[in-house]
Amino acid sequence: MLSINDYRLSFRGTIDLPSRRVQSLGDAIQFRGVKKTYRTRRGEIPALKGIDFSVKSGEIFGFAGPNGAGKSTAIKILVGLLMPDEGDCSIFSQPCGTRDAKKMLGYLPEVTLYHEFMSAQELLRVHAGLAGFRGKDRDECCHRALERVGLSERKKSRLSEFSKGMKQRFGIAQAIVGEPKLLVLDELTSGLDPQAQASLLELLAELRSQGLTIFFSSHHLAEIEKICDSVAIVHKGEIKAAGSMNEVLGKEKKLRVEVQVHEEPANLDQKLWSKGKSGSLVAYLDEEAAGRAIRDLEDNLKSVVSAHSQRRSLEDLFLELTESKTRAANTL
Repeated sequence: MLSINDYRLSFRGTIDLPSRRVQSLGDAIQFRGVKKTYRTRRGEIPALKGIDFSVKSGEIFGFAGPNGAGKSTAIKILVGLLMPDEGDCSIFSQPCGTRDAKKMLGYLPEVTLYHEFMSAQELLRVHAGLAGFRGKDRDECCHRALERVGLSERKKSRLSEFSKGMKQRFGIAQAIVGEPKLLVLDELTSGLDPQAQASLLELLAELRSQGLTIFFSSHHLAEIEKICDSVAIVHKGEIKAAGSMNEVLGKEKKLRVEVQVHEEPANLDQKLWSKGKSGSLVAYLDEEAAGRAIRDLEDNLKSVVSAHSQRRSLEDLFLELTESKTRAANTL
């Protein structure tokens, strides 16, 4: 019986990846009206409520949402571990879960278990063999995978000697050993120190430049904003926002305006302003409206302590869409 760890394997592809990023040739992933409901003794639990999103070929796509939002269910459907109740999902036009789709897929789940008494090269050879490589081809694909993730010089080291960051690099090597077109990563940088996180993000950018499409699920919103070309935010089984990073954040239009006041006005426009930390008032406005709103507060209250604006971040948008009242520092 296969375990979830076995699904990290990617299957041998039919084309060679280019040495530089290729122009987008259409959608790598499509979800259309995908629904999934879990049936338990306590009743039905809707995990996905008809979600729609697409991922373009050759990009890094961020997938964000709080715990229980439906991220894990969507990923399991994407890699073929679950079937949707309704809707269609595909990988490069092949239905998710089919053999043709799996041939183009590499997957690294959030939780991994390794035979740590084996060397990186030994364990990778096992996975390359399961992916269909034999003889000289297997040795060459293992060498390429370790080279691409920066572990070629540690190929004879046991996994027990690896740091967590190195193990994540090895996990990526396992996922790409079959030379897939799509790499699915679930919480890749969870629990890593900032230096290891930055190093892995650089690796993802390099893999993208080589033509790989990357589906990047993470709680670290700053990472998604930094590395991803596009993003989808899922909450309570629904897609709340999806598109390119500029489209989703509305960088050309929206500012985050925060105003410190001595006291909250009695006639405060609740649709415009929300409460921020330390009793501040927060709104998301275009530049012209931001100046007008601040002047109105000054005229009405005569008690504005300070006011400043900045471009809206992905974390700001996330909190706005999920109606969260508590601001996180860097992660959610």
